[in-house]
Amino acid sequence: MTTLYRIGLKPNCPVHQLVVGGGCTVKRTQKVTGRNANTKRNDVNGVEMCLTDEQINAVIKGVKNRVIRSTTGKKRRSRVYVKSNKFFRPEENDKEASAFVYIEELEEKESSFQAFDRPSLEETHRKSLEVLKSKAEEVEEERKRLEKEKKAFDSHNREMREALQADYNDLDAQRAALEEEKSDLAKMLEEVKKAKEELAKAKGKQEENKPKPKK
Repeated sequence: MTTLYRIGLKPNCPVHQLVVGGGCTVKRTQKVTGRNANTKRNDVNGVEMCLTDEQINAVIKGVKNRVIRSTTGKKRRSRVYVKSNKFFRPEENDKEASAFVYIEELEEKESSFQAFDRPSLEETHRKSLEVLKSKAEEVEEERKRLEKEKKAFDSHNREMREALQADYNDLDAQRAALEEEKSDLAKMLEEVKKAKEELAKAKGKQEENKPKPKK
């Protein structure tokens, strides 16, 4: 036996959809009813599904097993994480998904759809797979973007390293040239010192060889 439920996300939920228990829960859906000139598009909150007790329990269990994590900064993003995943590590800003999900049991007269329009579990599964496929494509696009940014970053780093190495080599060559000039100056100073000493000796000898004045 199945029961008709409306399962949806509250307006303040950081994400627009949540896949749990084989079904996809959203904030709002649009359902086309009627035919030909009587066709109408109905905006409804959440999703209406006919579920067994086992299925609704699986949905409740799945909701309790998920948290929503939002990032900060210019590109704020929110993602859903499964707590039972062995790679899951809780963070301070994690929010329980159950805080944003509502489940209402509906009477037949409360349904927004005609009986033949009510989504089956198979239809819900199909839509869930479409959502997951779309999500996987988004993740792949994000991976490619990050890979491209990484390559650009690595290329920039390589250019910076090469430029710094060239500057270092240039400074090293300048240091070697300065050391050589310093050595040459030291030799010149030594030669000047010797020349001064020889000049002083020559002057001393001149003084000694000068004829002394007669008294």
